[in-house]
Amino acid sequence: MLKNPGVLKSQLRALLRVSAEHPVSALIPVVGGIEEVRATRAVLSQAMAELSAEGKAFNPRIPLGAMIEVPSAAVLTAVLAKEVDFFSLGTNDLVQYVLAADREDASVGDYYQPLHPAVLWVIRFVADAARTAAGAVDLRRDGRRSGVHRAALGAWLREFSVAPGEILEVKNAIRAATLADAETLATAALALGSTAEVAELLEQRRLARR
Repeated sequence: MLKNPGVLKSQLRALLRVSAEHPVSALIPVVGGIEEVRATRAVLSQAMAELSAEGKAFNPRIPLGAMIEVPSAAVLTAVLAKEVDFFSLGTNDLVQYVLAADREDASVGDYYQPLHPAVLWVIRFVADAARTAAGAVDLRRDGRRSGVHRAALGAWLREFSVAPGEILEVKNAIRAATLADAETLATAALALGSTAEVAELLEQRRLARR
C-alpha cells in the first residue's frame, strides 16, 4: 500500500470519516520496522489535513496499531511502541516466518508448528515488551487450539481475536482458567524444548480439567 499512497490515503480517509461517529482504529499489517509505521502515519496526517480543509468531521486521535507478523517487528516491539498505540500478534503468519515454513506449501507443512517453543517465546517476548512500554497487545489466530490461549493468557495477553465459529470454544477455555493457572501453564510450556512436549503438556492439562 505504501507503493500506492493514493489508494492508502483513500482508505484512511474513509476510516477517518467513520471515526466521526463510531470508535475505530487503524491496524498496519506486516510491519517490518519503524519506517512503515512512520510512512503510514504521514499518509494518515495528509488525510486528516485534507478532511479538515474540507470541513469534514473525524476523530483526530484515532488509534494506530502495528500487526506483529514477522520476526523483525517482534524484536523491535519496544521501539515500535513509541510510534503506535497498540499491537496485534498475527500468529498465523508469525509461525511461518519464525519457522521458515510457508503454510501454503504442503512440502514443508510438517514444519508449520504453532506450538513450537520458539513461537511461544516470541509471543512472550512481544507481550512483555508491549507491557513494559505500557502498550496493549492482542492475539489473532484461529481458535482450534484452546490450550494455546490459556498459555498466552499466562504470557500477559488479555485480548484474543478469533474466527466467529471458535468464539465459544475459546471463551470457555479462558473462563475455565485462572490467571495463576495460566501463568503456571505458560511457564511450563516455555521450559520445554519441542512441539511434541508442549502438545503433550496441553493435552495433560486438558484431561486433568475434565
